[in-house]
Amino acid sequence: PGSKTLHKRRTFVSRGVSKLVPMVDIDSIENRPRGMMLGAAIGDALGSAFEFMSSADIKAKIGSPIVHEYIRGQSGSLMPGRAPGIPTDDTAMTLALVDALTVADGVPTPLSIQRSFGESLQRTGRYGDMFLDGAPGGACRAMLDEFRAGAAPFEGIDPEAGGNGAAMRAHPCGAFADRAYVAEIAALQARISHPHPSAVAAAQAVALIVHEGLFTGRLTKDLPSE
Repeated sequence: PGSKTLHKRRTFVSRGVSKLVPMVDIDSIENRPRGMMLGAAIGDALGSAFEFMSSADIKAKIGSPIVHEYIRGQSGSLMPGRAPGIPTDDTAMTLALVDALTVADGVPTPLSIQRSFGESLQRTGRYGDMFLDGAPGGACRAMLDEFRAGAAPFEGIDPEAGGNGAAMRAHPCGAFADRAYVAEIAALQARISHPHPSAVAAAQAVALIVHEGLFTGRLTKDLPSE
């Protein structure tokens, strides 16, 4: 993991992408991770007004199941009355993960990921307000409680913890150049809080779909089974 070659293959695409993927025009790819992150955050903020509502309920509220502008959290949603245009815990966790993935030595570890979550998502942390006011799920809260109690990564985590909390933050993992490493790091970050196999597989699927879009401009059905 510390070798120069492996470091280059695993480097985040926004750092040195021309060396990692010489067959791809750098002008067409270097901004894709930024666009991916921005698009996900915008979608999160748009959808936050309707979380847990069906498309039929959304249509009844605004006349269409497609949301085109930021509005206040709607009655019947998870966060009624929430101010418009604010991303949720999904984006907060994504940003904390990006901080861990872009550590100076380029080699994220379970400890660096856990620490980034634990420090950045507390109320006084960099993304704390966004996270705690964004209706975080039980598995994420439990992981943070274990961190504050001094637990090592994976320690005290319910092996049956599932849900979409690991998948919702997995898209930045797709910005690494090595496809196998994308699956590996997506699984690693998932197991920090959501070790159930279905949650891990969902995180890998999200990251690999993003990887295909970033590096090839197309999607594929060739996703790992586990």
